[in-house]
Amino acid sequence: MLKRMWEKVFGTPEEIEKKNAAYRIEIGAQVKGLIVKHSLSCNGCNSLSAPILGTTDRYKCGSCGRQFVSSSHRMDDILRANFTNIITIKIAKDVYSAAAKSI
Repeated sequence: MLKRMWEKVFGTPEEIEKKNAAYRIEIGAQVKGLIVKHSLSCNGCNSLSAPILGTTDRYKCGSCGRQFVSSSHRMDDILRANFTNIITIKIAKDVYSAAAKSI
């Protein structure tokens, strides 16, 4: 009976997983947009270089892998400003590296 009440309020485990996956995809798209907005061009191959999360001035090229220091980006603060809920901040940081590789 308790299980049925739980599923009525929150949904079945499959429904919850489906919603979570869709939510991660949505957050991933938003994170990718922020990465592109704050990316710089690589001096080596002229492709986009994403800010490296956890740093304030380092970037990594998605094409050639070159890392370099340039202008300040404060990507951690940008994520916190755009994702106000602690859970969405965690998800944003989790999907960050995949999003950065796909630019």
